[in-house]
Order: sequence, then C-alpha cells, then structure tokens
Amino acid sequence: MVRTVRRVAGILLLAVPVALIAALGGARAAGYSAHLILTGSMAPAAPAGSVVLMRPLPAEAVRVGQIVLIPRRDRRRPSPPLMHRVVAIRRDAGRIVAETKGDANATPDFDPYVIEGYTMTPVVVIPRLGYVLAAATTRGGRVVLALVVVLLAGGFLVGALVKIWRPEAPETADGDSRVGLAP
Repeated sequence: MVRTVRRVAGILLLAVPVALIAALGGARAAGYSAHLILTGSMAPAAPAGSVVLMRPLPAEAVRVGQIVLIPRRDRRRPSPPLMHRVVAIRRDAGRIVAETKGDANATPDFDPYVIEGYTMTPVVVIPRLGYVLAAATTRGGRVVLALVVVLLAGGFLVGALVKIWRPEAPETADGDSRVGLAP
C-alpha cells in the first residue's frame, strides 16, 4: 500500500508540471495569455495580485458588462495593460469604441478604448498567485524556490536509496510479508 502511494505521488509530481507546461504552451499557441493584476480597481472580480488567463475576443463580439484588457499606449512611460469592465459601446467611423470602468472605481475611465481588431477577455482568475510569482523573481524568492527543488529532489533520492538498500521482507506461505507477527 505504501509503495503504491509513493509511486502515485512520484508520478503526480512529474506529470502535473509537465501537463501544466504543455497546457500553457497550447494556450499560448491558441492566442491565450496570462496577465498580472497590479491594482485593486477590478476587486472583487480580480483583486490586486491575481493572475488572469485571457483569451482573444473579436472587437465585434465585445458587449456591455464584459471585462476587457486595455493596452496603454503612452510612449513616454510604458505601462502594463489595464483590465476593466465595458460600461458602454458605440461605433465611431466604423471603429468600436468602449467606455470602461473598474468595478471598484466610482467613475468611468477618462479615455475611451478604441478596439482595433480584437481585445482580450478573462477566462480564469487566480487570486494571490501574482504575489508568489513576483516573489519568485526576486533574489530571495529564487533562493527559496531553488531550496524547495533541492529538498524535493533530495527526498526522492533518499527514498530511492532506502528502497535499494533495505532488504525485502520474505513472504510466508500465505503471502504475508509480516515476519514475526502473530496472526
């Protein structure tokens, strides 16, 4: 039983990261992208520190009430995109123009968002994951991450060595390997 649990745990520890990497690669190839939410303007739907997986959305498909990703095009000071909810839509010279507002904001955004071709809309919001990812990009975070990997690898190595060096208990005639125990 213990051997089966160890095998399953070992397979999961290898298979889950591989599956996640494959899924992220497939999502990226399909046009999906992940974004870190830095502010609380979309709380509680996407609080600060969330990671949001987003999919492409054609401009013609955007509706009032949807959340969209708004690129900021300030050439003087590059800024990350903004994620807000569409509160109004209009057509202007054949272009789709969306008025947006953060859920936690009292007023709509000052500048309307001209959607050219497509925008992005959230599929999955993972609260607080952004804090973990941001910490992993610091020197201390990388050290902690490296320690976790080393400890996990060391645990697997010790488990494998114990399995190799520990002799198997001989089985009795009835198939029981518990030697010296009363029935």
